[in-house]
Amino acid sequence: MRVAVVGAGGWGEHHARIFSRRADTELCAVVGRTPEKTRHRAEKYDTTPYTDLDLMMAVRILESDLLLRSSAPLGQDRSLLLKG
Repeated sequence: MRVAVVGAGGWGEHHARIFSRRADTELCAVVGRTPEKTRHRAEKYDTTPYTDLDLMMAVRILESDLLLRSSAPLGQDRSLLLKG
C-alpha cells in the first residue's frame, strides 16, 4: 500500500516513521506547511516532500492508496474532501 502523510509535525513524524518501516507499505510523500521541516522529514524517511497539497494530489494521488492526514488546517481537510 502506498501512503502519503499530510502533516510534518509531531503526529506526522510518528506516521511517517511507522509507515516507512512497514514491509507492506511505501511512504510516497510527506506534505507540510514549512518547507525546511517538510524537506527534513521527507529526507529522513526517503520520500518526496511537498508544501503544496494540490500539487501533491495532482502528482501522487493516482499512486497513493492512503492519504493520511496527521494534522492539517480545516482548509486542507476541505480540499481533500472535494478531491474525493
